[in-house]
Amino acid sequence: EGRERLLPDRPPRNHGAVVSSGGARRIGRSLKKTSGVVLSRSAPSTYTPRTPRGPRFLRPSRKAFLSDRQNSHTMNEQLEIDWEIIQNTIDACMICKDDRALFPVDPPPVRPWNPGLPGRLLFVSEAPPESGGFWHVKSEDHLRRNVSELLSLAGLRLPAKPYKQEALQNFLNANFFLIQTIKWPIQKGSFNKLGPAEKRRLVEHSVIHLEREISLISPTGILAMGKAAWDACLKLNCGNHLLPDAGVETVRGKDYKIELKQGLIPLNVTFLPVNQNMNRSEQRSHILVDLAHFLNLHQWYCSRKVS
Repeated sequence: EGRERLLPDRPPRNHGAVVSSGGARRIGRSLKKTSGVVLSRSAPSTYTPRTPRGPRFLRPSRKAFLSDRQNSHTMNEQLEIDWEIIQNTIDACMICKDDRALFPVDPPPVRPWNPGLPGRLLFVSEAPPESGGFWHVKSEDHLRRNVSELLSLAGLRLPAKPYKQEALQNFLNANFFLIQTIKWPIQKGSFNKLGPAEKRRLVEHSVIHLEREISLISPTGILAMGKAAWDACLKLNCGNHLLPDAGVETVRGKDYKIELKQGLIPLNVTFLPVNQNMNRSEQRSHILVDLAHFLNLHQWYCSRKVS
């Protein structure tokens, strides 16, 4: 009599699934064979266990909120300090200054502003000009003007004069960032005018600075603009995800991943948006298409437009 008190409303321990009618018959036969227990014939054929209560999600206390905010502020301060160290190291780099292919201007080119927060969409260009470069507020940089025009066509609202500080601030507010592959002006004015040995030598050294910058920025995606940036990506890639060793004309328009020490990062390629390329209708069209694809890939169009 005592053996018939095991009913289906008291299932075996740790049994957390719904038992079908066929399953109940199989369980009954198995129990009968092993322990002689008989299931009551009047019991229901299915069993729905009680859903276990999940963890309670409590609203964080004000103390915890302030602690998280303080930790975030501390992280930003540390990033700013680390970024300043990297840029000072670049300014003092004697290997760069002594390279015959580079022009060590004094004062140095204006370095990228503090990225503020990690996780931005990163543009990697070629080299700063003698006039100061992309991040120089008081000079009209051609690359900044062209990048601003391209982003305006993509939906980013920028002031009419892209050399103002407001334009660069909007660029940052839209979650973008830009660094140069080569850290000093190129004597011949363009990376493509250098010989193969000069290109290889410059890239092999420049990636030392570039790797530190990218590691600190921790971008969610990289757009390599031009041959210098693409050659640097080939050199930086340290994993099993092989990148095609070909020119920008061949590799553009495709999605890649570059493997760095911090992991895999989505990578795209396009031409460098300098005047020479922007004035050619075919290359300008390619740049527009590649940039639109890069932004759509990272869903910038629906979440990152700023006024």
